[in-house]
Amino acid sequence: MIHFFRRIRHSLLVERKFTRYALYALGEIALVVIGILIALQINNWNEERIESVREQLVLNQLKAEYESNLAQLESKMEIRNLLIKSANEVLLYYQSKDEINNDSLMKRLSQLILLPTFDPIQNDLVSSGNINILKNAELKRLLTNWTSDVIQLQETEQLYVNYVANHVVPFFDRRGVGRNIYHAFWNDKSNMSILLDVKKFDLPISNKSSIAVDIAEFLKDSEMESIVSWSITLNTINNLESESLRKRIHIILDVLESEIND
Repeated sequence: MIHFFRRIRHSLLVERKFTRYALYALGEIALVVIGILIALQINNWNEERIESVREQLVLNQLKAEYESNLAQLESKMEIRNLLIKSANEVLLYYQSKDEINNDSLMKRLSQLILLPTFDPIQNDLVSSGNINILKNAELKRLLTNWTSDVIQLQETEQLYVNYVANHVVPFFDRRGVGRNIYHAFWNDKSNMSILLDVKKFDLPISNKSSIAVDIAEFLKDSEMESIVSWSITLNTINNLESESLRKRIHIILDVLESEIND
């Protein structure tokens, strides 16, 4: 009987010992699991922080780029406005009964060879697939559509570039006024805004032609009137397209401002 109770006591002691060991082991496992979960959470926090820093760097870079694009776009619009204004003044000569000054006409015609084309900074976020670093869905949509918006403007700009090369300049050359027009072009400092970096330079064409031009006869040419009118039309279209693009840039900048942390 005594032996029986000793066996029961021994079994209980073993069971309690095992229970203590099991609880200890479970506690160790729980601590390891908690440690792993904490480490994973810290790693996630670090990755989110790094992604957030990267996103802010991209957002600030985009802001600088689109501010630069806006300044360039507005500069090209101002040049076109100058061209349109000069061309309209040439059309007024056809209705004027006053004597027309040769130099004044040449100066205004020289504006027609201005070629203000928009060449924005193009980031590679979309093409590289890195656009997914941005969290704002609207911003990603605007940036994705940006390239096609720019192409639409550049296509209409190219129409005028081709028109000047294929029609305007050849007409000036045929009518013998090319030298005077190009001389007027280089003497007008406002035209130098098309240059990337304006510096002092010797005039490429220092003197006007010694061949007299009959202004009255020159203005009778219907092709001249047509060239001026088409120049106004194309550049007005380009400025209307530019205005649409300017609005898109302002929208992009507004969204960027809302996403950039102070």
